[in-house]
Order: sequence, then structure tokens, then C-alpha cells
Amino acid sequence: MIASNHSTDLDSIVLSSNEGYVETPSDNELANIPSKHAQLRRLSTFSKKYDVKGDGVLDSAERAMRNMDESRRGFLTNEKVYMMMQLHLETQNQLFHVRRIMFVLLALVVILAVSNLGTSFAAASFAKDTSTSSNAEITDKHTHEALSTQSAVESIEIERTRITPDGERKLCTPGASDIDCETESSLTISNTQCHDMIGHCSRGNTVDLKRTWKNGDVSFFNVCPFKSGTISKTSKSKLRNSVGKSFFFQDLIAHCSVDGDAVAQELGEICEVAGDCVSLNCARNTTRIDDCKDNCEKLRFSASRLPLCISNCDYPTCHPSPLSAF
Repeated sequence: MIASNHSTDLDSIVLSSNEGYVETPSDNELANIPSKHAQLRRLSTFSKKYDVKGDGVLDSAERAMRNMDESRRGFLTNEKVYMMMQLHLETQNQLFHVRRIMFVLLALVVILAVSNLGTSFAAASFAKDTSTSSNAEITDKHTHEALSTQSAVESIEIERTRITPDGERKLCTPGASDIDCETESSLTISNTQCHDMIGHCSRGNTVDLKRTWKNGDVSFFNVCPFKSGTISKTSKSKLRNSVGKSFFFQDLIAHCSVDGDAVAQELGEICEVAGDCVSLNCARNTTRIDDCKDNCEKLRFSASRLPLCISNCDYPTCHPSPLSAF
């Protein structure tokens, strides 16, 4: 039997055969140990009593238990167990107190966050001089009077349409059907757009009506803010825009009819029917059309764009009657 001189837990080495030798390092030294069947007892008899898991190695808990057994009995006395339980209970109490403190601090953080948020909302509310009414209007917070703001121009599309017996709006294009657009059509906007226009005009906002013609040209007509007039809920509203031109509209449930000098074309401007002009006739002016086509030639458009330019020149315009006076 050969024993190590440096290991604290190795008591002995039991040999099961006299054949062969194995080399086992011990503190940087090599010891010749007989037999490849040698069984190495790694723990002393005293240490084995604390090898609870039986794996031949003491972990930190098992080693602590062994170190507490100062009398080397192989078991812990009631006094030691009592001391361990006291330490365990004290640790539990400390954890409980720490947990309670954490919950209290968390509650305080939540309360502070909510109060900070409430303070911010209150400060913002007190700092505002305006509020929003039930009619979606900005009002003075103290006097509750409606205020007018102008951030953009409201543009509403108007179209020449005819109204079917069912109350539907259908575009009326001169020459495209057997309907006489001169007498059986009018300028209209949808009911929703009409209400928007009334709201903007009532608040003094800028409202432009626009009309897109067949050749792609777009005409704009300023109707609000109006200079004078009356907005009626039951009959035709009569207004004058900022330059004194008349503007009329009437809410007809499914749509609004629009007319007046403020939405009419002037001398030399594009039109479709005479009703588009201000006390003028609407007809093709061949001289103007030829000049427009010549201008297309001078612009030297590409072969693909030139026909479109020439085609867009062929439209009627407002002129006095007879045409020779134009």
C-alpha cells in the first residue's frame, strides 16, 4: 500500500492486483501505484459521513457541515442545528424586510410618476387660452367666443351636373348626350362639401372653388371670406366675396347648387356653356384656336406631345355676341 504525503482527504489506496503500475500526480509529484485495478478512496471515513449525495466529492454545503463538526462525531449536534436554524430564520426575515421595502419603493415610484403626469396635464390645461367646442370650433377659454384661424386655403371642386329624378348628380358634357347642358344643368358640389364650405365661410376662413376643364385647365374662384350677405339654412344663401362679386348657393339635401358672378368665367376664358360666362356668350373662336396651335408649333414639342397640345387648344371661350365684336 502506498499513501500520498500531501492530500488531506486521501487516507489510503487499496490494491486489487499486483500487476502493473499507474502514475498519479500528487502536488506536482509522481507516485507509482501498483495495479490498473486500483481503487482510490478519495474521502476519509470522517468526510464520507458528510457526502450526502454519495458522489465522492464534498460540495460547498457538505464541506461547511463537516467544518462545523469540530468534535469529529460524524454528525451535527442539536446546538449546531439550532444555530443553523436561527441563521436561516434571520436570513428569511431580512429578505422579507427587503422585499417589503422594495414594494414600498415601487409604489412610491408609481405614485410619483402618476402625480408628475397629472401635474403636466394640469399645467398644459391652465396654460392654454383656447379650447374646442362641441361644434369643433376653437373658442376663447374665458369668454367662450369662437375664434377664427387661418392655416390653409380650403379648395372645393365644383362640377357642371344634371340632377336625375332619383336626386343623383351626373356630369353634363355638352355634345356628349342628348341632354341640353345649357338649360338642364347647373354647377353643384356634394352635400358634405357644402356643409364644409358653410362652416369655413361662417368662421371667416378662405374658401376657393375650383373647376377642372376637359383640356386639363383648372379655374379657381374665391368665395370666402365674404364681404357681406346672408347664409340661410332653408333658402338660397346670397353673399358677396372680398372683391364684391355675387355668390349664391342653396342646400338641396343631396347636393348644393352654386352660381353667381364669383364662379363665372370672364372675357376670353374657357367655358362649356353660356352659363359659365359673366353676361357673355360661349363659342369657339377660330382666331384664338389658330393662334394657340401656332404657339404649340413654336414650342417645338416632341412628336408625341404636339398632337395633345394642338387638341387642347380647341375649346370654346367667353366672348361678346356677335363674335365679330370680340
